[in-house]
Amino acid sequence: MIGDHRKFCTALITLKTEDTGGGELPGSDNLDGAAATAVAGVKTVSSAARSAEYIALITKAITDTNNDGSVVPLNPAKIQKFTILPRDLSISGGELTPTFKTKR
Repeated sequence: MIGDHRKFCTALITLKTEDTGGGELPGSDNLDGAAATAVAGVKTVSSAARSAEYIALITKAITDTNNDGSVVPLNPAKIQKFTILPRDLSISGGELTPTFKTKR
């Protein structure tokens, strides 16, 4: 989630994909687990990012979370926008440190 010194909070979403390296490598384009079965016919990250039904599912989950006062007690903490990243964050991609912390 990105929100520090911004007008509103934005979420960067990665979907569960087939594991190719435990976080060291970015992963494949093929969805795995519940992400692969959430919407019929959507089996890759790229097709999920284009699917209106998949985006509606994520939007509903974010809206439900934003409306839960025990999770999001203040309006400025609500997620206003999101995007599905085309690949997982990884060390080799330069997004994670060797201790798996997100780089700024």
